[in-house]
Amino acid sequence: MAKDMLHEEQSELRSSTQQKEIDQTRRNLTRIGLTTPVLMSFSGYSPLANACATPSRHASGNTSPQTEEPVYSCNGKPPSYLVMCASFGSWPLGGLDAPQLQIQDGSGNPIGCTGSGVPSFDTFFSSDSNPPASKISSFGTTVDVYVGATTTFIPVLPTNGAGTVDQTRLASVWELLAFPEKQPDPQAAQFAQFIIAAIYNANADSKYPVSVDQAKEMFAKGPLTEYQPTNGVKWGVAEIIFYLQSTMGFV
Repeated sequence: MAKDMLHEEQSELRSSTQQKEIDQTRRNLTRIGLTTPVLMSFSGYSPLANACATPSRHASGNTSPQTEEPVYSCNGKPPSYLVMCASFGSWPLGGLDAPQLQIQDGSGNPIGCTGSGVPSFDTFFSSDSNPPASKISSFGTTVDVYVGATTTFIPVLPTNGAGTVDQTRLASVWELLAFPEKQPDPQAAQFAQFIIAAIYNANADSKYPVSVDQAKEMFAKGPLTEYQPTNGVKWGVAEIIFYLQSTMGFV
């Protein structure tokens, strides 16, 4: 009898833990703009059930230990970490060049780019202030170079003191991370954010379960629902984001 009661308590605890994981993933997916129908499609699935699995093992649901496969780390950095000024020092680990910001206060005095905050577009890149609220001296790594973009992303940040945006240049990784809503297709930009983070993690951590080439293939084929993590399974944007999120921590 005692053994049965213990088994029942353990089952209830597992059920409660899985529900908390589902609720947390719903909140995170809502935050990045995915819609209710997409969330409902995952309602019966524990988001962390296949945590630290490669894409193929995640898709197949095979989580049993295999001696021939290494142990993977699922503490990757999410887009919300990479966008912060305080993270710029770690960007070279992922093969990224951070932007060089020259942020000024209302009197034109430099205040730098420090701490965990994310610069506001309207505050730091206002085009109607005189002198302008801020400017960027270097934009760092561009999106197309980093992800092998098949989608054209538009620059959103001013390139000079007059607040003019140079539409002939390529969008930078940082401005896409910071201002996806400024893109004509914000959902495509949000998808790119997770691909950028996956590539960064693959470069920075040899135990990350996704390779650079896999992440780039996800980006190229995901919008067509043609990415195949394993035979007979096809993922679209929502499924890819859902999986990549399980490989990343929270900030």
